[in-house]
Amino acid sequence: MLTGAFNRIRPMRCRSCEMPLPVLAARESYDAANWTLPVGMRCEHNCGTFIRWLAAQYGRKYDLADTQ
Repeated sequence: MLTGAFNRIRPMRCRSCEMPLPVLAARESYDAANWTLPVGMRCEHNCGTFIRWLAAQYGRKYDLADTQ
């Protein structure tokens, strides 16, 4: 779901960045997601900003299943 959303909104000139997989994380508040996206890439097209925006949007709606 996140990959599809990223492919729809990422800058057209960038074809090297990919959506990272979400990682389970402790909730920061009751309405926060139980996951985070590792965003460490530097991209001249600013793809990290789009990835962080998607994390904020989807993090409000979806949780990862804890299979540990």
